[in-house]
Parts: sequence; structure tokens; C-alpha cells
Amino acid sequence: MNCEGRGNRWTTMRKQTHLGNKYRNKAKRYYDAKRRDIKYAVGDLVWKRSYPTTDGTKHFSVKLAKPFVGPFTISERLGKNVYALVDNLGVYKGKWHVKDLKPDHTRESEDDHDSSCPEFTGREYEDSDGGSDTSSNE
Repeated sequence: MNCEGRGNRWTTMRKQTHLGNKYRNKAKRYYDAKRRDIKYAVGDLVWKRSYPTTDGTKHFSVKLAKPFVGPFTISERLGKNVYALVDNLGVYKGKWHVKDLKPDHTRESEDDHDSSCPEFTGREYEDSDGGSDTSSNE
């Protein structure tokens, strides 16, 4: 038996295993850098992903469909990443994974908009004498 060949194979296998682990750890770092750990509380408003299908008989195309529908309310946390949803009437809408949910920011943006944006009065475009902005050559 040739023992040298067996030793070379073990060395090669160790190198391949080491390189595989090295690249796996690098990929994990890239993935973990972009990973979001989202947790919702009972009562939070969320949007759920819709999974429509194209229907030619109804002239409906998935490309133009809205990707999310809602808002829905979190009624219960069923697991680490699974939540039960209800609509605004309290009708159960099923169990949804956190990857298919998106937080509802509509009320926050309405509050921010009301406080930070002044009302448009139109006075910015009047002349100093109170006339219109257009000038005449008379």
C-alpha cells in the first residue's frame, strides 16, 4: 500500500474544508450585515404581502398589482416569526411569517406632514403692491 497518496488526500481534504468554511463565514457576514430582526407587538398595524396571479379572462396582470395590502392588526404572536392578523373589523386573516409583513407608517407620516409642512397661501407669488405676478407693458 502506498501511504503517501493517502496523506496527500487528507491534506487536500483539510484544505478544501478550510476554504469552504472560510467562504461560508464570509457569506454569513454579508448576509448578517443586511439582516433585519423585526418583532411586532400585539396591536401593531402591518401590511401583508399579496400573492396575486395573472388572470387573462379578467384582464388582470400581476405586474401592475400592489405588492402589499392592508393595514391589518397583529392579534397574536404564534411563534418566533409567525403572527396572526385581523382586519379592522376583527375578521381573522390567517398566520403570516414576518418576511411577508411590513410595518404601517401611514399614521406616522400624516402626523409628520401636518406639523412640518406650512399651508400654501399663494401670497408668495404676489407683487409687493398686492397685484399679480404677471407684468404688463402699458
